Amino acid sequence: MLVTDAFVLLFLVTQGLFLVASYVFAVSGADDLFVDTLYYTFVAWYRGPLVGRTEERLFEETGHVPPRPLAIMLPAWDEAAILYPAVTGIMRRLDYPSYWIFIGVYPNDEATQKAANRLAAEHDNLRVVTTNNPGPTCKADCVNTILAEIERFEQEQNISFAGIVMQDAEDILNSNALHIFNASLELADVVQLPVLSLPRRRRDLTAGHYMDEFAEFHSKEVLVRGFLTGTVPGAGVGTCYSKKTIETAKSISGTDENGIPEIFNISSLTEDYDLAMRLTGKGLTHRLLWVHPAKKSDHTDFAVTQELFPSGFWQSVR
Repeated sequence: MLVTDAFVLLFLVTQGLFLVASYVFAVSGADDLFVDTLYYTFVAWYRGPLVGRTEERLFEETGHVPPRPLAIMLPAWDEAAILYPAVTGIMRRLDYPSYWIFIGVYPNDEATQKAANRLAAEHDNLRVVTTNNPGPTCKADCVNTILAEIERFEQEQNISFAGIVMQDAEDILNSNALHIFNASLELADVVQLPVLSLPRRRRDLTAGHYMDEFAEFHSKEVLVRGFLTGTVPGAGVGTCYSKKTIETAKSISGTDENGIPEIFNISSLTEDYDLAMRLTGKGLTHRLLWVHPAKKSDHTDFAVTQELFPSGFWQSVR
């Protein structure tokens, strides 16, 4: 084979690879084009961050519903170091007259129990729930135990929670988040507020990737999915479930060996997403709401849940 023949062969192979790559990129980008077209044609100007819905406008749309009891679930495993200051910060920040916090802890995590019990001793509207199973278990197992305790609490105290909010202890909530959830339950059975990252350094590439993913996911892709299917996948935090939603989920779920309804799927690492999919077609409405609150969040003009996403590569791999 001549040298010129080798160069011709190399050119043809390279040209073929470029052709294959171009087709792959074209097919891969087709779904993005579809989502973008739907977003800017049907979604962006009616829902999402571009609409400019304010908290006052939301209250007007929902008839200025008076504050109703809300419950907040905080599952905690091995969080002794941050639990007390984090939850204290949440309770100082929240401006709402009728809410209870239920912290789920594990029987073999004494340090976290101690921090949770310290909080319960200081706040009348905080309860500590101990799981039957030793930790660590999946988040769904802890949350299911909290839900069972919330139901017992309602019966004992003759109270009915209008909504149950899922959060993590380290989350930073907007001061008016519960007011917004309370009003939004008039619009939907499942309400999701956006989840955004706290500021990170530019060199934190993994954390920066998370920031970009969540920002685009909640400001565009989830809105388009809601437009197409009527279902909004839960983000694990910043989600409020109406009483109707919990009862519906309970009706389609089994129970564990302790008789606790497995409302959230303990075999899934994305239990919130799984629940949203199982509730599809059950007559429930889902909404992701971008709202300008009367009291601004840190680093954003919207009522969102903020947290620090993993900054290390292996922290994000599971």
